[in-house]
Amino acid sequence: MSNWFNSKATGKSKNCNTPKPSTPKLNDPLKNVTPKRARNRDPTETSPIYEKQTVKRLKDTSDNSNSDLEYFPAMAGKETGSPSDPLPITRADLEELFSKSESRIRKIITDELKPIKDRVTDELKKVNSTLETVQRAEKRNNIIVRGIKESENENYRDRDNIVDQLCKTMKISKLDYDYAIRVGRKRPDYTRPLLVRCLRSHEKSNLMSSRKKLKGSSIFVNHDLTHTQRQQQAALRSKKLQLEKEKPNVQCTILTGKMRVKIGENVSIIYAEDLISDGSFQPRTTRNDTHQEMTLG
Repeated sequence: MSNWFNSKATGKSKNCNTPKPSTPKLNDPLKNVTPKRARNRDPTETSPIYEKQTVKRLKDTSDNSNSDLEYFPAMAGKETGSPSDPLPITRADLEELFSKSESRIRKIITDELKPIKDRVTDELKKVNSTLETVQRAEKRNNIIVRGIKESENENYRDRDNIVDQLCKTMKISKLDYDYAIRVGRKRPDYTRPLLVRCLRSHEKSNLMSSRKKLKGSSIFVNHDLTHTQRQQQAALRSKKLQLEKEKPNVQCTILTGKMRVKIGENVSIIYAEDLISDGSFQPRTTRNDTHQEMTLG
């Protein structure tokens, strides 16, 4: 009763939520003022973190310098005097360091490059083998004729007459061929060989089987060989001369890439690849490739 009476007397209810009057806020004069930029200072003066990092870096550098002394055996354990005295590095110490470094670098390079070298060598062998196969296929129907004098202004008609006369000398039918050209560089007092490209392989075989009829003359008919085949034939000829000098009763017959050797009743075959691989024959360093420069007359 008293509470109700008091609320009526004061004009306020118990559950009245009348807001309290707030104190007016004063404008802050420094609220919108931009603070001044801090002055750049030397971090060594104010930053203890920088000091710790500097000390650690100097300590690491000192440790690395001490570990480097193991490369100088002559310097290890020497008294250097005062700290300001330089280390007694001699020329012998530097030469020993360079020698060790060079050997280490060579070992690293060898170990790293050996697999690459082996792989490149294998790939190069495959490429050379493929190239050799292509060249042999291209030269399969070709023949090389040597010993026929070249006229001053020789043309294709003159070469056709040479081929016809050669067939008559060998007593074979007229040869059906694609072309006949002189190969190699034209030089004074030098007769260039004549290359004849047959159209069919059996015509070449017929001509090659009849070349024994040219024995005793200055004309020679041979296969058109690649550079590798010419090296093999040179190795076989060298081996033939060696055998004939050592054993007068030996009979040697040179074939393509191999040689048939007969001593009495014993017959053996010597392959040119074996002569080159075992080092018994050293090919010439200068390559005499008649196909390097081809000239049409």
